[in-house]
Amino acid sequence: NADSGAIGGSESNEFMVLADSGEDIVLRCDTCGYAANSERAEIGYPDATLATGEPNSEVVSTPDVHTVTQVCEFLNVDATKIIKTIIVSANGRAVAALIRGDRELNLPKLGRTLGSPVEMAGEDMVRKVTGAPVGFAGPVDLKGVQIVLDRELVGTSGMVVGANQADAHRINVTPGVDFAPTTISDIRTALSGDTCGQTGCSGKYSDAHGIEVGHIFKLGTKYSKSMNAQIQTDSGKMMDIIMGCYGLGISRTIASAIEAHHDDDGIIWPMAIAPFEVVIVLANHKDEVQRTAADGLYEALKSAGVDVLYDDRDERTGVKFKDADLIGFPVKVVVGRGAAEGIVEISMRRDKSVANTVALTEAVVYIQDIIGAEMLKVE
Repeated sequence: NADSGAIGGSESNEFMVLADSGEDIVLRCDTCGYAANSERAEIGYPDATLATGEPNSEVVSTPDVHTVTQVCEFLNVDATKIIKTIIVSANGRAVAALIRGDRELNLPKLGRTLGSPVEMAGEDMVRKVTGAPVGFAGPVDLKGVQIVLDRELVGTSGMVVGANQADAHRINVTPGVDFAPTTISDIRTALSGDTCGQTGCSGKYSDAHGIEVGHIFKLGTKYSKSMNAQIQTDSGKMMDIIMGCYGLGISRTIASAIEAHHDDDGIIWPMAIAPFEVVIVLANHKDEVQRTAADGLYEALKSAGVDVLYDDRDERTGVKFKDADLIGFPVKVVVGRGAAEGIVEISMRRDKSVANTVALTEAVVYIQDIIGAEMLKVE
């Protein structure tokens, strides 16, 4: 599950390959199996209601204290007792988003809550709305601005917020008592350990890095209606075209395959996407028997439609083996001293310690059988 972003649409799904080098964070529920990009994953919270009572907050001086870390140190409080008030712009309209001090605001979630794209407000908008410099915004006595409270803050008390004054914060603030939120919604980025947001599930999220290799969007009739793009049905009626986007990242797929299939010596290409299926290593390029055997096998494999690379360089055999491992050819054929007896050694890159001795006359069929079996495997 993923966020559709600016393109919109009612449904969006990403296809991820898990890898430590991945740029995205994928969250997975340990109970129901739900998985989503961290920017999309919903969080489950226990039922809670806003507190009621009489206001008991007060403004304290906090000179040159702007960040959450600075506020924590100055007031000797934990980040969990701070409410960050983040001013954003939604189609030019200022909105105050409130999240806990140790959390990250999720702009896509907030945009879905508001029904419009949002972006961080500039310094001028912040000053206009709060009457204070950036770093001192707070929800108490904030006038004419929609206040969106993250669900995690429902039921909290004794919190610290900006005072909407330069060099000042307000302490002992309770949502629902000192200010009334306009909307309560899940607007923060989910983390490992958070409760799954799927209905009826109480599982916990774990996280992993992922590389996005594909993304599909169900656009429905969002664009076809505005463009009056229609087709005629079998019954003669006109209907709006149902649209979708289907994207596949070719270069990302290659990169993710390498991340998923490698060892300390190099790449281990899956047969289906290997640039070359087979490498022939000529052990001694000066040996005429070996060269004749290797030349003939190379031509026979090419004629059989096999993608084969022939390494006949004037180089030490060990260097050729290292290069073959680094590049990651699925099948390696070594034409060495055994050529005088009409045999070659064939091994698989993923288990290069095991080499099979095969008659040169049977090598092409043997290799074709390997390729055919490997192509049927799901990597």
